[in-house]
Amino acid sequence: MAKTMWVTSDTHFWHEEALALYKRDFGCVEAMNDALIDWINATVGKGDELWHLGDFVAGLAWKKQPRQAVKRAREIRQRIRCTTVHLVRGNHDPRLPGFDRLFESVHDIASWKGWQRGAHRIVLCHYPMLAWQGCWNGALHLHGHLHGGLPSQTRSTDVGVDCHRYRPVTMESMLARCARQPIQHLDEYERPLSAGRRPRVP
Repeated sequence: MAKTMWVTSDTHFWHEEALALYKRDFGCVEAMNDALIDWINATVGKGDELWHLGDFVAGLAWKKQPRQAVKRAREIRQRIRCTTVHLVRGNHDPRLPGFDRLFESVHDIASWKGWQRGAHRIVLCHYPMLAWQGCWNGALHLHGHLHGGLPSQTRSTDVGVDCHRYRPVTMESMLARCARQPIQHLDEYERPLSAGRRPRVP
């Protein structure tokens, strides 16, 4: 049976401040952890593939207590049944070997041609980008970081849990959503340059 590719972002496991910051209606951070893990396990099959676009955990003392922080992150990862979980690193994710080993692969940006038999490039990053590889040719960009705070622009969309009822979503559905949005036009960026002036920077 073919495996399904899923995508999510910004779970912020162990981040107590996330309850108030993102208006997550849980009584405590442990309840939030339990609910997010349950929804991942109820949605993503063990043999599927999950891409997490950053901020897997947050609020841990990575610099002061790195071993304890990695241990708490490992506790979460071990409760997620999906075998293949890739991480695209976010601003709350540390650069520690013990943390990176929790995932099948770890990236700052992931980019490949692979949707609709390679017709479209896919670019995954924790941060939303104004322009990304292949955007002029219709490449699709999935990101997190915004927690639903800004609307999607051109062929990009926020896949964070705060936008999708705290659950992962299929990569196919998110790419299809992006593909319905307009392609960026290069001439909009080149026009000021061809007129002999630089774009204005506020």
